[in-house]
Amino acid sequence: QRCVRFLASVMPADVLQIHLWEQDLCSLRIPATASPALALNPNVLVPVSPAYRTLVEWPTTEDVRIVNHLESHISQNVMKWIRQWFGLEYCSFMVLRVQVENLRICDIAVAAQGEGRFDPSHARLLELLKTPFGIAVANFLQHRELKVMRDQLAERNLLLREELENLTEYRVVGAETGLRGVMEQVEMVAGTDA
Repeated sequence: QRCVRFLASVMPADVLQIHLWEQDLCSLRIPATASPALALNPNVLVPVSPAYRTLVEWPTTEDVRIVNHLESHISQNVMKWIRQWFGLEYCSFMVLRVQVENLRICDIAVAAQGEGRFDPSHARLLELLKTPFGIAVANFLQHRELKVMRDQLAERNLLLREELENLTEYRVVGAETGLRGVMEQVEMVAGTDA
């Protein structure tokens, strides 16, 4: 939210989003989005038709793309989510490709309500934030991955504890040999209220 407020002080900015390209799903994933008043971690997928795949894969050398008119279905699909989350009806977009050492980390999308809101001076300003955004998003993605791994580990730990409890509940050392008579008496008493 603070980042959107800062951007809004120097350029048109109503919404900021992180876009991840999921090549195997031919979709954009939006793991985080914010306006000055609201921050969300929706983790939604926006399908991209094969005809627009090269647009998302971004084969050109430019680092910032300005979309002042919703000419592609990609922009229209992203706009549906912005409308749902933030109540904005029509937006212009500016998208920053974030790479670190030729590895594409994400795209940062800035949306501003209205048509024709961005110009090349805004693109130059946004491009200055490429490295800080790259570091921040790389850390965000690593943190998210660690949380998933921690949750999986906690779930596995719980299952192992339950399994261990079940094993110790039913297995008594010596129950099959010297304590057999005692165990038979315990089983008889266990079935009663005594």
